[in-house]
Order: sequence, then structure tokens, then C-alpha cells
Amino acid sequence: LAADYLGKPGLRVGASVFTGGAGQRQAGLENNRVTLWETHARWQPGQWDFAALYAHGHISNTAAVNAGLLGMPTLIPENFYGWYGEAAWRGWRQHRWPLTPFVRYERFNTAASYATLASGLAPPALPTRRAISVGVQLELAPGVIVKADYVDLATPEDGEYEFEYGDSGF
Repeated sequence: LAADYLGKPGLRVGASVFTGGAGQRQAGLENNRVTLWETHARWQPGQWDFAALYAHGHISNTAAVNAGLLGMPTLIPENFYGWYGEAAWRGWRQHRWPLTPFVRYERFNTAASYATLASGLAPPALPTRRAISVGVQLELAPGVIVKADYVDLATPEDGEYEFEYGDSGF
């Protein structure tokens, strides 16, 4: 289910929700359900493009599955979430190959909580991560875009910093 508001030129605000079985017909996973919801906004005044998104996910009945996975390095989280805000400047649109620089700030947690297991057996929630991306996208043809970006990843709670270079495209 999804809905968008488009009542003002250059503005889109919306939300969506999905829920469905997570078991994929595997024995013992018939009662697991994934529910995802998100809300998003995009505003494009003139040469600027601002976007934001918040998403949250929940997997039900993970305690029963995780009880059978004890000792494995990764258990299935019960809740996860993330959000970002992005700004892009589309000032070079008139060129043959439009170039758009952008910056994005995001925070996410892929294991914000785990279902309660026997005393002391459930892992602690993972720390929330943050990422700052700076990059540029090059439009080679309508619908064909090459992106290059630099991503600075960090876990704010413990002060660890990681650096990654990334390319994405097409």
C-alpha cells in the first residue's frame, strides 16, 4: 500500500507499508512475518533537489527461529530502521551530459533489537551507524546515469570510523 501527495509543483510527500510472510515455504518459518513501512519527501525548487526518507522494519516471531540458531555469528533481528537526508544541485543540466553533485547524511541500524531469548542468550542491539556521502552523478543518456561517491561510515557511539570508496551506476 502506498500513497503520494503531489498537490504542489516540485513537491512529493508520501508513505508506504508492506507486510508478508517471511518463511518462503521453509519448515519452521510459517509464522514469521516481515512488516516494512516508510515515509518520504522530495522537494525540487529550481536547480535544487532535496530528499528525505525514514524506513522501519519488523520481523515477527524471531525468538523461535533464533533459538535454533544459537551459536551462529548472526541472529535475525526483530527491528531495524534507517533514515537519510540528501541535497543535490542540478545547475549543470543544460550541458550534453548533465552533472549533478550531491551530499547525503544517513543513520541506520540493521539490528536495533532482538526478540527476548532465555536469560543472557539474546545478543545486544547493534550500534546505530551514520554515513556521510559526497558524490556526483553523470547522465550519459535519458535513464543512463553513472554515479561516483565517497562514503564516510562511522559508529557514533564508539567513535570508530571506517572509510569506503564506492561507485554505483546504471
